[in-house]
Amino acid sequence: MAKKWHLTRKEIEDGTGREVILFGWGNEAHHPAIKNTSFYQNGDALEHWDLSMHHVFKARFSGRKPSFLTSMAALGLPYKINNYSIANNAGNHSAFAMHLLLALSYMTDKQSETLHRRENLPPLDV
Repeated sequence: MAKKWHLTRKEIEDGTGREVILFGWGNEAHHPAIKNTSFYQNGDALEHWDLSMHHVFKARFSGRKPSFLTSMAALGLPYKINNYSIANNAGNHSAFAMHLLLALSYMTDKQSETLHRRENLPPLDV
């Protein structure tokens, strides 16, 4: 259970907790700044989701762990402007991680089948 000062009055009265899910790529969720949070130190309220371990990436890349940007390209997600990568800072990287999570969550069966055939999805037209 998280510390009481992290909970609302109703949560404390009801005896309910709060779940925190950290998603990222590889060991990002184990960064020292994150390890210092009470949610990290209290393992009962925390889950780690490593997007690089998603089954479509395992299938698409034959079990090898792809790079973050290679996975973006495989899902057809843009991360370049005028052939220049804009994924080189923490803010954009975080936004792109959210794009990956959404793309994986709302993937159609046809898109999943394409990736399982080890083919990339077509680039999104943005």
